[in-house]
Parts: sequence; structure tokens; C-alpha cells
Amino acid sequence: MAITVFPKPVHRSPFKRKPLRMPGQSIQDEMNRLLEDRMIPIVVFVGLFAVYALNDWMITLGLYRPMPRFTRATSKSPKCPQG
Repeated sequence: MAITVFPKPVHRSPFKRKPLRMPGQSIQDEMNRLLEDRMIPIVVFVGLFAVYALNDWMITLGLYRPMPRFTRATSKSPKCPQG
């Protein structure tokens, strides 16, 4: 049996239980969960739709002409080649 001169210290927390939660922490956690799970996809979809609508209005008002290679797939003109 070996005798150790300097035993390794045991690293244990002096607290027996988990610390108490802060006031309103559960409400904040729920708000963060809802924001991440529900609001972000809606905001992204609305933002992309707004960019598309702004682009369409700028074309309609004649502020710029669209580049054919980007609008060919969504064109309604029968003269436009497909592919």
C-alpha cells in the first residue's frame, strides 16, 4: 500500500443545490425561445417579400431595367426563351 505525501485535493462545489433563478428569468427564457422559434422566420420572410416588392415597383416606375438573365425564369412573356 502506497502512502501519498501530498494527496490530490478533491474539487467539489461548496453548494449542495443549484442556485435560485433570477426574478423573471423563466419569462425571459420563454420570450427568447418564442423570438428564436417563431419571429425570426416571419421577419425573414417579410423582409424578402419587401425587397421583391420594392424591386418590382422600381421596374414598374421605370427607375431601372432588369437584367434579362435574372428575370428570364419569372418572365410572363411568350417571346422569352425558356432555359
